[in-house]
Amino acid sequence: MNPQKFNKYLTLFGLRANYTLEELSASFRMLAKLNHPDVSKEKDSVQLMALINEGYQFLKDSLANGEMNEYLAYRESEKKEDKGRVEDIFYDQYKKGFVILKSAFEDYYGDSENKSGVGKTEQLKKELLRAKIEFAVLINDLPYNVWVNDAIDKINRINKWLN
Repeated sequence: MNPQKFNKYLTLFGLRANYTLEELSASFRMLAKLNHPDVSKEKDSVQLMALINEGYQFLKDSLANGEMNEYLAYRESEKKEDKGRVEDIFYDQYKKGFVILKSAFEDYYGDSENKSGVGKTEQLKKELLRAKIEFAVLINDLPYNVWVNDAIDKINRINKWLN
């Protein structure tokens, strides 16, 4: 079990340590739609997709092999009560932006039950702006935390979509 690798991929996918396969799959689809080389004009999109694919496989295998229970036990042993509460505030703020982002792409590409947003670019842009605002709170309104770098990356990728 590699705690640093778990932390890296949980952060990349915007997941809590007790994620489900459904949450992992939904996050994977959203990240793939945001970063796939066929859609993204970023130079590093191929490398980023390789990282996303590797992370998905790692987290999926960890869940199937029971390594997640070992990781959860490790986290519990490392976590201090006050520190855990503060981290939850930051995670909850990050998750707000991530959920909006995921929902926006699901609606736009027709992956959600609601098919009314399929292909509606203006609706997608509106939701991407909402997600961007939530990510910005992590950067501008809260002390530096483990989610800041990923929030900055999400904002930069959203800006590419908006332009």
